[in-house]
Amino acid sequence: MWAVEVRLGRYQLRNSPFYAYEVSLEDIVEAERGEDGQLVFKRVTIRGGHSTYRLVLEREISSSDFQRHWEPLERLGCSYEGKDSRLLSVDVPARADVAAVFRLLEQGERDGTWDFEEAHCAQPAPSS
Repeated sequence: MWAVEVRLGRYQLRNSPFYAYEVSLEDIVEAERGEDGQLVFKRVTIRGGHSTYRLVLEREISSSDFQRHWEPLERLGCSYEGKDSRLLSVDVPARADVAAVFRLLEQGERDGTWDFEEAHCAQPAPSS
């Protein structure tokens, strides 16, 4: 993850995490240096209000099919980063309607565009 130090031992996340759970963009976390010099996460100290979802795109998906499902999410303020051609980390900003985002993610899954999972939700998502 990309982060900037905001105080000694405190870092603000500057990207949407691909593999970590329970953290999101703009969260401030506490970390310490491990024996190898790498930062080791300890805990979230301040939430940034963002939520994170992961999409795994179906292999056969065309860019037009992806865009058709992605555009409503983008209109809600969501953005994504691509780890490879199939794995996307989706950032849902604090101002977005998380319930509407969740329904759109479910629709994309039902339509066979992607599979998705919740990594961290700042607001409770509706039960399906």
